[in-house]
Amino acid sequence: MAIQEFIVSSAPVRPNVAVQPFPLVEQAARHAADLWWQTAPLTMAAWRDNRFDALQSGLGFDAEALHARKRTFDIAFARRIGEVIAGAAGRV
Repeated sequence: MAIQEFIVSSAPVRPNVAVQPFPLVEQAARHAADLWWQTAPLTMAAWRDNRFDALQSGLGFDAEALHARKRTFDIAFARRIGEVIAGAAGRV
């Protein structure tokens, strides 16, 4: 099999669909963003990091697993903040 045929045959069916390997982490991040938006007790970054630390404390993940979950959390948190801002801008 030629390399081009292999690449085409192994391409994902829907490449634009984001894979969510940690849906509960993403859900927790969205909830944390909503809480921050409602109360804003800390800076956004401090709140995000505090909520992630609370989520993962005591679970004993290795560094690689922790990094992957942190990245998922950060992306979902930022995405939710963006959704709220965009929604608020649409109502003005």
